[in-house]
Amino acid sequence: MNNFAFDLLINDIFQFNEWRIKNATVKLDFSNCSFDDQNLSEGYLFGIAFYNCSFRNANLRESVFTNSIADHSDFYKAEMQYVVFGPLEIYRDDIPDDLRDYLYAGASLKNCSFKSTNLAYSNFRDTNIENADFSFANLEGAEFIDTNYRLADFSSADKSEAIFDRGR
Repeated sequence: MNNFAFDLLINDIFQFNEWRIKNATVKLDFSNCSFDDQNLSEGYLFGIAFYNCSFRNANLRESVFTNSIADHSDFYKAEMQYVVFGPLEIYRDDIPDDLRDYLYAGASLKNCSFKSTNLAYSNFRDTNIENADFSFANLEGAEFIDTNYRLADFSSADKSEAIFDRGR
């Protein structure tokens, strides 16, 4: 684990974002870590291994998980509106053009729990959410385009205005 990057992530998300842009190709592995109750909103969490992590009650609003692997992670009751899991559409001025190729891959979220999580207007395009639990989640306006949602549980989820297209 990169302790410097981890400390930045936990203590100052905006400094972490600046560091992440400059060090986008550095492999980060924060597997088995707890981010419970953390405020990581607007975080550039792309290309990071988050295997078996806990994000319970965390604020991840508007974060970018593009090209990250968070299989078996727990996002119970996290605030995740407008999160990008799929390939990033470059819309932020501080992300340089040369990162586009690096940011074109979707996330892997197999066997994750999003139970009772607010994922309104999040983008799961080209993401693997096989066997994930979205029961009781708010998926209002979320996009699941070219997404592997095989065996995913959407029972009692609010799917109003959600887009499910070309699932694999």
